Amino acid sequence: MTCACGAHICWKCMGVFGRDDIYPHMRNSHGDIYDVPEIPPAPVQIAPGVQARIAQNFEEAAHALAHALALANEQRIEQRRHREMERRRREEFQRVVDARQEELRRTEGRRGCILM
Repeated sequence: MTCACGAHICWKCMGVFGRDDIYPHMRNSHGDIYDVPEIPPAPVQIAPGVQARIAQNFEEAAHALAHALALANEQRIEQRRHREMERRRREEFQRVVDARQEELRRTEGRRGCILM
């Protein structure tokens, strides 16, 4: 509360404070500037059989996740194997090309066999 004279009055303890001191006082001495009653959380009541269904759903979800992870791992392995096969094919192709080019260089100046 604020008085016409400019003083700030704590409405919980009726102390008088300056403008810069009232809010820190309210927070430090009374926990907050609002008067909100603490309401304890209501206890959770779980219907019969729900706990078992929750556990079953959790187990099914964990199984599905494990299956999905295993499948993803298999796919990564297959992709890696495929990339390795492609790399080997390219290397073999390059070896064939290099061998043919070398053969052409060796036979470049020849025009056929000359028998004497």
